[in-house]
Order: sequence, then structure tokens, then C-alpha cells
Amino acid sequence: MDINLQQENFDQIGKYLSKELKPEEQLQFNEWLNESEHNREELDRIHKYSACLEANIALQEVDVEKARIITDFKIWKNSIRIEQENERLSKKFKIRNLYRIAAVILLLVVNAFILFYLFPPSISSGFTEVVSPLGSRTQLKLADGTKVWLNAGSTLKYANNFSKENRAVQIEGEAFFDVTHDPSHPFIVTASSVSLKVLGTAFNIRAYRDENTIETTLVRGKVEIQKTSKSAGEQIIVLKPNERATYIRDENKLFVNNNEVSSGKKVENKKFEPEVKAKEKITSKEAIVEPTLEVENTIAWKEGYLVFDNQPLSEIIVTLSRRYNVNFTYPNDDVLLYRFSGKFKETTLEQVLHAIVLTSPIETEVNQNQVTIKENSSLKKKYIETSRHN
Repeated sequence: MDINLQQENFDQIGKYLSKELKPEEQLQFNEWLNESEHNREELDRIHKYSACLEANIALQEVDVEKARIITDFKIWKNSIRIEQENERLSKKFKIRNLYRIAAVILLLVVNAFILFYLFPPSISSGFTEVVSPLGSRTQLKLADGTKVWLNAGSTLKYANNFSKENRAVQIEGEAFFDVTHDPSHPFIVTASSVSLKVLGTAFNIRAYRDENTIETTLVRGKVEIQKTSKSAGEQIIVLKPNERATYIRDENKLFVNNNEVSSGKKVENKKFEPEVKAKEKITSKEAIVEPTLEVENTIAWKEGYLVFDNQPLSEIIVTLSRRYNVNFTYPNDDVLLYRFSGKFKETTLEQVLHAIVLTSPIETEVNQNQVTIKENSSLKKKYIETSRHN
């Protein structure tokens, strides 16, 4: 009888004998068995020979073809054992790797704790910093209920024990504060060479490190401003709503609404009013002052607006750099003298630049985060003539 078993048959028989057939494989195997009596006889014969081999029983009267079948089947079973052993070792290796990975993670965690206690970050050293990156704005609420808006490229720093009793912060950049009223515990803001003392107040402060001025604009309430420089002498002023104080760093001078405050001069009383009077004044109708257009434009950034009021391009590109996190290049400083006015709400950089180009003899090119500004000589003459007529 010719024996003609394929490798696929050996695979199925081997899995059948080791009870490893999957449901779909079992159906296929049953179909193979039902194909002929010959298949069923061969299965029975291999089953018996396999049992003999497992029991180390000597086989007698085994023809060459049957011997080949049994030998092939034995080799197949050995290969299965090797494959299973490899799989077992692989699983063992994977488990061992998992243990190793877990050990590494545990070591990293332990080291992190050690480093945390030996070299604590700034938040553990007594202060917390809130950073508003370039290209974004940040809003937060402090423990005393004070609301703070941070403009792009600004940093707010305060002690970890900041509370209703300890209300002191440091600002670098631009921020709008809506301070919770508490006459017994003034809110203190320090910005480089200027210190602000407030009760219940809403105000804007701009104190970027790379700018020569520090500006404080009062919207509501009262702010007491004092220069922190020891060489400046005592200079304390009290702002009223819609007033702006400007400190010029390199001149060490303080102005209120463009009027210089003389050294040693006090404007209003240095001390705040008693608690009852302060409450009455803040809640009274007389204390409610509508913000002027200039003040509204100053604080419009916290609502997502960009406002330019006849500003030179030199100032505009600084604002755009922070707002959109881009860098500006230009061939010469002359191009920065052109002025522009406009108001935008959640506008793309390209849209803002397009509006500026429409009103100035310049052209711009944006390449990722790099913006190049050039003067358009063909439009410059027309621009000059138009400016003269206006």
C-alpha cells in the first residue's frame, strides 16, 4: 500500500496526538480522516508506533516505508518539543526581562526620590513658578482667590506657603491681576525695581526683562507703588482708576500719566484707608469708574486681542514675537520706523502681517518660525506722498 502523507498531515496528526488542535484545525483534521479509510488506518498505525517509540518497545517487521513515516514523525515530534522548549525559554526570557525592567524602574523611582530630597526642585525650595510660554497665555487662581492672567513669555513666582495671610508674588513679563479684597492682608507684587501694594484691585502690569520700562495700569480700586531701588529715595504714589504709572529703568524715574514724580514726593497718603472706609469706597457707586479706551486696549490681550495704536513696527514685532513665538529679521532699522494701528481677535500671524503690509511700504516672508521684513521701494514713494496729504 502506497503511503503518501504530506508534511501538513504530519502536523495535524502530531497536534491531534498531543491534543493541541484548535477548533478550526480539528474540523479540517476530521475532514481529512473522512476522506478515506486509508487515512484512518494510517492514523491508527502511527498512533501505535508512536506509543511503542515512547515506551522504548522494539518494533518488528517494520517495512522501509513505515519506518520512514515513523522516523519522520519522530523527527517532527522532536522539532515540536524543541519549538515548545524555545517558546518556554522565550517566555522565561520575557518574564526575566520584565523582572529586569521592573527592577530598573524601581531603581529609577528610588533614585528619583533620593535626588528629590538631596536636590529638590524650585517648588520644594520654597517657591512655585508659573510660566506662560511664548505663543500662549495662562490663567490661574491663587489660594486667596486672586485671579491672574499671564501674557506670553511671562513668569509668576510666589512662596509655597502663599495664603490669605501671606500674599506676595513676583512677576516678570505681563500680567493682569484681579485681587481678592482683604484690607488686613495687602497683596504685594514685586516687579524688578517696582513694588505694588494693593487691597482689592484689578490692574495690569508689564515688566518684561528686555524692556526699559515697567508699566502699571489701574482698572479698579487702588494701587500703591514704590520704587525698590535704595538709591532712588522714597518715592511712593497711589494710582487711581484709569491712571498709568511708568518706571524708566535706565533713568530711574517714575511717571504717572506722563508726569514725573519728584524724588521723595508722596502722592496721597502712604497708608491705606481703614477697613470700613475701604469697603465703602470700593462698593460705592462713586468708586465705579468706567475704563477709558486706552485702558481697555492695554488689557485687551487677556481676552485674546492684539491692539496697536499708531505704534512703530519696532514695538509691534516685539509683541508679535511673544504672541506667535517667532523671530523677526530685517535688513536695516529704517523699516522699523513705520507705524501701524489695528485691532485683531484670535488672528493668525499671516493675517496680521497682511494687514500691516496693506498700510506700509513693506513686504514680509514667513518661513516656519522665522519672519523677514523688507522695505518695498516701489511703494515707498507713494506711501510718503499719502502721509504728507494726511
